[in-house]
Formats: sequence, structure tokens, C-alpha cells
Amino acid sequence: MRRTELYRRGVWILLAILLLSGLLFLGSCGDDDPVPQVRDPWLSVLMSPGFAPLPGIKVVLMDGPTGSVVAGPVVSDDEGRCSFPGLDGGPYEVLPFAGSRHQVVTIEPSRWDLRYWSVKSHGVWPGAPDKTPPAAAGPVVLLETLTNPGGLPRITGTVTDAVTGVPLEAAFVSLYPLTGGYAGNTGVHDDVTLDDGVFTVTEIPFAQDPENGHLVQIRPLLVHCQGYRPRSWLHQAANGDNNLDISGVNITLEPIDPTLTGGLQGRVLLLGEPAAGVVVGITVAAGGKSAVGQPGLSVLTDQEGQYSMSGVPEGHFFLDAGYRVMDGVVSYFPQGHQTHLVEAGQVTMAGDIFLLHEIQLYVPAAGGWYLDSSVMFPMQWSPVPGAVRYQVMVDRGMIGESTTNRLEEPEDFLLSSGRHTWSVAAFDEEGRQIGMVEALGRFNVGEDQCSVNPNSSG
Repeated sequence: MRRTELYRRGVWILLAILLLSGLLFLGSCGDDDPVPQVRDPWLSVLMSPGFAPLPGIKVVLMDGPTGSVVAGPVVSDDEGRCSFPGLDGGPYEVLPFAGSRHQVVTIEPSRWDLRYWSVKSHGVWPGAPDKTPPAAAGPVVLLETLTNPGGLPRITGTVTDAVTGVPLEAAFVSLYPLTGGYAGNTGVHDDVTLDDGVFTVTEIPFAQDPENGHLVQIRPLLVHCQGYRPRSWLHQAANGDNNLDISGVNITLEPIDPTLTGGLQGRVLLLGEPAAGVVVGITVAAGGKSAVGQPGLSVLTDQEGQYSMSGVPEGHFFLDAGYRVMDGVVSYFPQGHQTHLVEAGQVTMAGDIFLLHEIQLYVPAAGGWYLDSSVMFPMQWSPVPGAVRYQVMVDRGMIGESTTNRLEEPEDFLLSSGRHTWSVAAFDEEGRQIGMVEALGRFNVGEDQCSVNPNSSG
């Protein structure tokens, strides 16, 4: 009897323990604030046509309004994936560097909308009304193989800290003032460094001095890294040196001394009205569309079109507003692009920056990306609000006018074989220019198929 009673008590105790454990488990599951887990996002880098995984491509994620590096650079693996563990928030800008063998075509599903958010332990997405989960497959960078990969002249080297000599990661090296990552069109003359600080850029223009035969670099490399003073760099060829494969270069950047910084303030106007939400950034040379600018030194305008930028190192800088391809606006400098002097401890009033509506050039509907000259027309482009007249230029000469965003083939229109450019200007009923193209379209005319790129820089 005693043994039976002990057995019963043991069973009840065991049941009580199991019940208590269950209640504790349910309580932990019902916690309103569990420790969040972070989704490890990844980005596919694929080759188009064919959509084959493409390894070895560098990708950086940027914060759009500030131009700061959020993550990377990361190199795509054998499956064409770039992983960015630990990301929270968004959206981020995707900045791929395809090197000398490939070029970026586009970023799908959206070049502007790479979003990731942290998730709770049970795997449910937060339900904020202004946030949507990314597509299950993740964004995809589409690339195509270049017919003629980047070649000589080539410059290879490292970017290092001028004080410590340590290689710098995420240093941008570009031939042009503003690297073309936001447009998805980085070229063979753009690169970003990994943790070893190494870069390679190709097809850098050189000339030969007709008097002494010395090599002269025509356009300098522009080097930017967050937290460092931007600089331009020119190769100094030794007398009689005709080598176009330049290696062993060391470009040093000086850290920004916070005690030797100032500020820039001004206003951005679109057709005379304050332009809100426009990115304003600085560079060391006159720029244009497709921009990274100086990482960490760009801001958004407020509702009054005002901007205020602090932490700018001493020196002369160019200001650019509306420098992203397809952001709808374009800087307009009727009297030239002026530099602004920044002095330590002072705020420089930079005045007004004037913007026009940006016109996007569409590929002729019959052809797509690749077409022959017989389907060059009709030319089409994005409409501009308030425009009553458009002028269409080929090779900077006007070939016709239209009252709509479409131009049929003019009579007796002839073009010689070779590469040509085209652009459009928009005017209102008072004859004022209110829209323009900054990224000229390019097309080839000839017997063979020609490629048309509506977002080529001009």
C-alpha cells in the first residue's frame, strides 16, 4: 500500500513538473519583445543573356541620402551570391563593380529598393505599413559580357592611409567625378578596394607629347573614401617611358581632421520652386549624373529646398544636386560649374542650385536594346510636366521638333556609319527650357546590328 502511494505521488510530481515547464515555455513564446534575429540577406549577381551565376563581382551597399557605405564590398561566390549578414533597416543602394570583362545592365526587381529588416524569433516580418519584405529570391544584378573587355592603358595599385600606411577598404577609384553605381552602369574605369586596398582600372586616356614623346595622362583618377580627404591623382611618367600597363601605384589619402572642417549651406530650386528630398553631394571635380560622390558627405534637402552639410574638410569642392540617374531632376549650370571654398570652423553659404526636369531617353519601341538603323525611329522619351515643345538633337545638332514625347523620322534624314549621340530639350509655352538630358543616348549606325544605351554618360 505504501509502495502504491509513493508511486502515485511520484506521478503527480512528474506531471506538475511537465505542466510548469509547459507554462514557462508558453510564457516565453508570448513575450512581446523577444530577442530579434537579423535576416542574412544575399544578392544574386547573374550574367545576361543566359542568367548564369557570375562569381568574382564586387558589390557595395550604400545609404542613399548620405552616400555612406552600409556594407561591403563583398565579392560574389561561385553561385553568384553576395551575402550581407547583420543588416537592419533600409532601403539601400546597390553599387556593383563588374570589372573589365562585364558591364552592369540593370538591377532587378528594383535598383532603388533593396530592403531588409530584422525578424522576431518566430520568423514573422514586422508589420509596419510603410515596409514590405524583399522578394524571396532577392534582388538580382544583371550583367552582360563586353565584346571588347577593358584594356590598356591600365593602372593597378593600392590605396593607403597617408598616416599609418594601412591599406584602405571601400575606397572608390574612378575616372569620372561621380562613379556610376547608382545608375547600374559602372565601367572598366571604376573600381572599389577590398581590405587589401588593391584596385585596377582600365582604358584610362593617355596622350603622347608631340615634342618629346612623353606619356601624359589626360584625365586624373579621382579617389574617395569615407573619413578621408578626396583627391585626384595623375601618373607621372618618366622620360621615355611608354609603358601603358602601369602597376605598383600607391595612392595615399589623408584622414579628415575634425578640427579642420567646416560646413556648406544653400538651397535647391526646381524651376524656381523649392525642391525637397533632393540629394546634394560634393566632389573634387565637376560632376554629373550617376553618382557616389564623396562617401558620407551628401545630404537631402528639406521641404524648403534647404540643405546643410557639416564635417566637410577644408578645400575647394564642387556641389552637385540631383546627380542620380532617373531621380527626375538634373542640375542646370547656365554660367558654369563653380567651386566653393570650405574653411575650418566656418559655414560657407553656397547659394542656389538650379534644377530642371530630367528627361529619360527611351529605346525605340521596335528594337529593344539591340536594333539596326532602320528602327531608329520613332524616337521616344519621358514626358516633362508643362512642356509644349521638344527639340531633338543628334550629335548636338537639332534634327526636329515635336509637341509630344515622340519624334517620327524627319524627311531626308541621313546619318553616316559609326557612333552617334542623341538628346532632347523641353520648353514651356513661354519658351523657357524646363527639361534636359544629362546622360546622352548613344547608338551605332551601320549594316550590322547596333546597340543603343539610353543611359550612357555623355
